[in-house]
Amino acid sequence: MLPPELATERLLAIHNEIASSLDSFAQTRPLKDEDPLLLGRYVQLYNYVEFNLRRSMEVFARASVMPDKDKGKSIHEASATRLIPIVKNGVAARPSEKSTLTDTHSKLDELELRRTYRNMFAHFDPRAYKDEFIVFLTRSDFDARQILGEPLGDDGVFLAVMERASIRSLHQHIQPYEEWIAKKMLEWRTALGFS
Repeated sequence: MLPPELATERLLAIHNEIASSLDSFAQTRPLKDEDPLLLGRYVQLYNYVEFNLRRSMEVFARASVMPDKDKGKSIHEASATRLIPIVKNGVAARPSEKSTLTDTHSKLDELELRRTYRNMFAHFDPRAYKDEFIVFLTRSDFDARQILGEPLGDDGVFLAVMERASIRSLHQHIQPYEEWIAKKMLEWRTALGFS
């Protein structure tokens, strides 16, 4: 999954400037020294989120509150796209979670939405553009179909543009959720008697 498009006039102008010709890719540069750290921290943050989602899923599987769709399947083979639905199902099945269910589901939805940025940061080629932007490039028809609904074609390149400041803000926004899911996993584990 890829992030939803959040196009501003400024980002659209930069996107169009780069996409206007294959030669414009020559205007991109290697990342600044701090950029790989910025992107890598976000990817690592989501690795820890996914680790705790998988641990939560295991708790709910051991408590026999898996969705029908996932019963009988190995929890170790669940795709990343199934983690949030499985955990939401497990939480909803617990009467003690009723008072916080809306908040918990909202936080899980936010983790799911922002995970798409992790995918882009980890799988696309990031390049610097001007001083404020990172351009993410791919030749993947699979990714292009998700957004464009069709393959890239000859010489096609899919690109996304983000401001560095937005990436920093995204990291700051999601970091408390990383801590939250780790704590919730321990709460669920303890409440279900799996200490």
